[in-house]
Amino acid sequence: MKIEDHQVPLPSDLQILDGVAFSTNPNGPWVPMSTMTKVFKEPNHRHHEHWEDHFHQPMRYKLPTAQSQFYTGNYMKYLDKMFIDGNVNKPEYFIKPGWIVTNMPKGFIKIAYKAIATDERGYPLIPDLSSYQEAVYWYVVMKLSFSKWMKGKLGGKGVNAGQNMYTYIQQQWNFYRN
Repeated sequence: MKIEDHQVPLPSDLQILDGVAFSTNPNGPWVPMSTMTKVFKEPNHRHHEHWEDHFHQPMRYKLPTAQSQFYTGNYMKYLDKMFIDGNVNKPEYFIKPGWIVTNMPKGFIKIAYKAIATDERGYPLIPDLSSYQEAVYWYVVMKLSFSKWMKGKLGGKGVNAGQNMYTYIQQQWNFYRN
């Protein structure tokens, strides 16, 4: 998949992401990517006596403070400042809803993932087991019965007939959904 503006859309059938690899060429060679776990950029020096000086300096980068900042164009500027300083050694990524965001502005990624089984239209498939079919049946019955129960039109004669009927439907759904 091609990286554009540091990001790639996630497949709609993705369930579990097993691995991500990066390349500058669509045919490889592929380099495994690691997840970004650092929030703060490390200084160029690693001597203990310099760390204290580093903490007393003002922050070089403004961190996002609201979820909306992850969805705006300003976030790409944040990525450029935070992760792309011309000396990136290894490709890294993180996940935001619906997207893989990389520290590489362009290139290609290959992903290995477990997918939800779907049909040709992209709808999830239901396993061909009677317990799944019963669960789907009772879920639909429960959803259709709710409005009747709220109006007092579910069940037969008796004070609690509607409540008893709806409780039975809920119990069936709870049993089969497990």
